[in-house]
Amino acid sequence: MRTRVLAIVALMGVVLTVSTGCGGSGVNGSDSSGANPSSPAATSLPDETVSLTAAEICAVLTPRDMAPLTDGAVTEPPVPVNSPDGLPGCKWPVQDGWGWLELSVFRPVSVEVLQSIAVWTYTVDGDAVGWSSDRNDGLHQCLSVVRSPRMPTGYTLRAMVNAPVSGAEANLCRKAIPQTRKVLRALGW
Repeated sequence: MRTRVLAIVALMGVVLTVSTGCGGSGVNGSDSSGANPSSPAATSLPDETVSLTAAEICAVLTPRDMAPLTDGAVTEPPVPVNSPDGLPGCKWPVQDGWGWLELSVFRPVSVEVLQSIAVWTYTVDGDAVGWSSDRNDGLHQCLSVVRSPRMPTGYTLRAMVNAPVSGAEANLCRKAIPQTRKVLRALGW
């Protein structure tokens, strides 16, 4: 089983790498590979299909929203992130120094490939469904893509969690459903 999960995670990594490119040319030929908040990608939208910037996505979740995922007091702020092609997202710390929740707009080469390699699916909000390559091998990680009929064709919301959890709460994708739902709704998806 562990070999299958590692193979699935490796395949998702290849798909994610191929779909986001190797940096360099961003939207309209601009270089937006950096996550520097002062870069154009941090303050402007890549196209009309995404209604929020990375900073606006970070503002969606409050410390109270994040409390179920956090371990102890968290003093580090959320960090706006942009993919190499300028799509926005945010990383929220779940523990100072280690662990985070990242929710990012994502446009993979093939949504269907990501769905086909998922270990399980889960409902996020009504007809919004997550496909997860959930693994619990000591790294406490979860990677999933969320789709709803309201999303523009080819887009997903990528949910990644890397957090310290106890054995009873090991399913991080399910544990992060309320936060994923809130960002999905803020995007109008």
